[in-house]
Amino acid sequence: MDKDNRAKVLEAYNRYLNAIIEADIDAINECIEYPLAYIGGD
Repeated sequence: MDKDNRAKVLEAYNRYLNAIIEADIDAINECIEYPLAYIGGD
């Protein structure tokens, strides 16, 4: 992994981790895309 991608991954991880620690649902929602998983039959 190059330094630029590594920095981007660490920045995203830190944003998400801090949002979890702060229990900031708006910040958490900015970090993820929904749906996280699909449970159902085809």
